[in-house]
Amino acid sequence: MNCKPGDLAIMVDSRVIENIGVVFEVLGNDAEATAHYGHQCWRVRSSRPTRNSDGTMSIEGRAADFDLRPVSGLPVADDVTDDIKEPA
Repeated sequence: MNCKPGDLAIMVDSRVIENIGVVFEVLGNDAEATAHYGHQCWRVRSSRPTRNSDGTMSIEGRAADFDLRPVSGLPVADDVTDDIKEPA
């Protein structure tokens, strides 16, 4: 598996071309879709409406694990404490 619940993940492949490059929050397993398609599917949420494969728009949907790659970096819950200095 590429992702796990709580990850931020970028869509790297999709039948809906406009969703490639969109960052999604992985909410959890989509058991119904996983059983139906025979591979891991996730419930995901984006910060803006994205197009579903049926043409509708929503902020929540499903995505195959193999179409997602986790975004590296600090977990969402961590605070960044580095000071940023303004240019003189």
